[in-house]
Order: sequence, then C-alpha cells, then structure tokens
Amino acid sequence: MIYHRNYPKGLFSLEKGLKYNQLSKRTDLVVFDRQSNPFLLVECKAPGVKIDEKTLDQIMTYNSRLQCPNLVLSNGLVHVYLEFAELDKKIHPTVRLTGMSKISSFFI
Repeated sequence: MIYHRNYPKGLFSLEKGLKYNQLSKRTDLVVFDRQSNPFLLVECKAPGVKIDEKTLDQIMTYNSRLQCPNLVLSNGLVHVYLEFAELDKKIHPTVRLTGMSKISSFFI
C-alpha cells in the first residue's frame, strides 16, 4: 500500500497494544485515514493457521473497539476480506475491499 498506492507510512500502526475487557491485546496492522480514524484492520496468521471461526472472532473482538470499516484476515495463503455495510450496519464478507478506493483518493 505504501509503494503501490502512495499511502503515508505515518498512517500505519504495527503491533499496537489494545485493551479489551481489561485484557491486553495486540493488533497486527491498523491503517488510519487522514482524520485519524481506523480504516483498515489486518490480522496476520502463520501459513499453518487456519482462517476459521476462531480467527474471525479474534478480529471481530479487536474491531469492536476500533470500528474499522474494512477488515482482512490472512495466513499468507488464504485471504478473507470483510466490509462494513451502511445499509444494514453489519460486517459482510466481500471478494475485495471496495472501500479502499475511497481512501486511496486522499493519498494520490
């Protein structure tokens, strides 16, 4: 994203701490928009880790605090894209992150 979409490096947060129900958690990657709102949450797993309900629960737990409209789960082999839908106010699977075109116009 930094090299192909010209996103400023300062809008990326790697392995940042997060408090959830008095527990210390750590997000893998959060990308912010120019207004400092979380825009993209990425959860990275090792190739041997299945992308399943457990990993989905993990990213949804993090997102309950962050409220990112775009989520990605990946183990390097399987990628799952999720997007917030304004119509029903829910997160849905998607083939690709269509919301990324909205933010890319800020940085080009």
